[in-house]
Amino acid sequence: MTVKNLTIIFISALIAISCRNSGTEGPFRSTIEMCDTSSAYSVSVYALFPADFPYAEIPLHIEAVSPCGIKYTEDITFPCGYKSISQYRKAHPEDDRIDVSRSGGTYATVWLWRDNIRPSEYGKWEITIGTDKKYGSVKTLKAVCLRKKDGKDNERKR
Repeated sequence: MTVKNLTIIFISALIAISCRNSGTEGPFRSTIEMCDTSSAYSVSVYALFPADFPYAEIPLHIEAVSPCGIKYTEDITFPCGYKSISQYRKAHPEDDRIDVSRSGGTYATVWLWRDNIRPSEYGKWEITIGTDKKYGSVKTLKAVCLRKKDGKDNERKR
């Protein structure tokens, strides 16, 4: 098992614990901090699914609210099928933008949503992620921000 897989399992466990009361209620909310003016950031979407989740991808609506209250929205297609991501990772081990890990009756997916962000405002951003009720068995959706220096992942920001 690679360090990255262990990291995904660890983060998934933390997400599951921190969001266990969220269930399928959605939307899921995260606060990310982008305060260092000399850094760029990457934001990944982490999701936790039941092992029998039947979809290979789901639509997500993401809303980001800046520290001064300006709203930005985006609709994306989130790749989430355990089998399809596993096969893709085996065929493309150099592509670390997406990964998947299984533990017990659930699996976690991490996908790099945005990379090398230089935010228009520095401070705490509120991120809300939602999906259609059709996909109600999604257990957790969370945005996680990494601060980058010199183009390398450097520090996890919560």
